[in-house]
Amino acid sequence: MEEATRPTSPSPSGPARDAGNGPPRDEPPRDARASWLLGRVLLLLVAFSLFALPLARVGTVRSPAWEALEEATEGEGKKPIGFAILGNSRPRAGVSPRLISASLEAAGFGEVRGYNFSVDGTDSLHHASFGRSGLLRMNPSPRLVVWAVDPLMFDATRKANRLEQLERRDIPTLFEAGAPFELVLDVGLMNVFPPYRHRPPVLLKVEDKTEGLGKRLAKLQKRLGLYERESPRPRVYEPEGDGYEPFRVVADWEYRFYQRHAVHYAGEYQKLTVSQWHASFARSFLSAAREWGVVVVLVEVPAAPYYREHFANGKKHLAWREQLQKIAADEGAIFWNHIDRYGSDKDFGDPGHMHRATAEDYSKFLGAALAADPRIKAAFARPSKGR
Repeated sequence: MEEATRPTSPSPSGPARDAGNGPPRDEPPRDARASWLLGRVLLLLVAFSLFALPLARVGTVRSPAWEALEEATEGEGKKPIGFAILGNSRPRAGVSPRLISASLEAAGFGEVRGYNFSVDGTDSLHHASFGRSGLLRMNPSPRLVVWAVDPLMFDATRKANRLEQLERRDIPTLFEAGAPFELVLDVGLMNVFPPYRHRPPVLLKVEDKTEGLGKRLAKLQKRLGLYERESPRPRVYEPEGDGYEPFRVVADWEYRFYQRHAVHYAGEYQKLTVSQWHASFARSFLSAAREWGVVVVLVEVPAAPYYREHFANGKKHLAWREQLQKIAADEGAIFWNHIDRYGSDKDFGDPGHMHRATAEDYSKFLGAALAADPRIKAAFARPSKGR
């Protein structure tokens, strides 16, 4: 009887077989697979670059605050900036450097030059970044920074808000603050590959084109007999050249105040999630200012009674205020709450923005409060520092 033949194991150099000893399965060598993957990565990078490079011709990626800083400080004969104003559209339309300077000078501070570096639509990331990388690095640095704050500046849901305006030096601070990894990666890529910084301006450009198309279609609808609401120009802006851009209400106040802006703020507060990492990022600026001897005043500027009743008295707003007060106290900053200074909605152009008459009255009040504070007096009495 013949003895059964034991199957022999395949040679290590022979073809690979499956578990059932089926037919040979060809596999590419490891070097070939690595080359294939590397080729795909390079192809993706080339395709990404070809798509991104044309976008670099669209829009500006630099914050207007940096352009204003250069304009305010470069050139012969320009006096140093003694105080700066930070914030979004609320202080931009609501705080006058000229009137604050007048209050300081009347109180014996001497001639003090101020500038409003507020930028519409920005949040606490942009303010802290510009304050730390721009204002504190001036030569000499300002003695005082007035930072107008509100909870919407600390909203964690606004993860892609003008990230192209952040600086390369912000990346480690974002990591330390606990910002989402995808946000840090986005900022990092914008700094490593400059054309990618133009992605947000491109999006805004597309939105503008879409809105323009909608207006043209509205004209067509009107010719066809369909209804179109006629909205007169509601306000006139009157910029003063120092960053302050007040407005006068000329028409359509009721619609702009209640139906348009009130609905906007309601939506913003509904989705608001006050961010801990926004607060940590802001703290880094306050800490640096304290080390450099610059006094920072965080202030809630006035808002309309409608705003206070429907939004500022809610749990989210009150919790945010308590948190900011604690951070200010920890870092040697000052926190003032002026939100309830005015008692009529007519003192405002919309729930969150003062019109010119109210803004100028408030600027005089704020200037007097700054001039009376002993901590600010001490800051202006110290020799200025320069980088």
